[in-house]
Amino acid sequence: MSKLTRPLLLELYTDWTKRWGLSRNSEEIRFGQWVWIHWNTQLRELKERFKDSSSLLDGFYAESPKTAYDQIYRLLEY
Repeated sequence: MSKLTRPLLLELYTDWTKRWGLSRNSEEIRFGQWVWIHWNTQLRELKERFKDSSSLLDGFYAESPKTAYDQIYRLLEY
């Protein structure tokens, strides 16, 4: 699988909202959850760089695709 980058995240978010809008997909998976399923290793490594990663919002639990996008976007800057 390719590395998750900010441009790729934007493409994934755009595709998601065109297909599913602001909802979960047909399998009841949230956007952030879907991203984490596919880039789990990379995102975990990024998250572990923080001293207190428990307080970092990482997009996984966000119900809103936009919120998940914003949180994962910030995570990708580290």
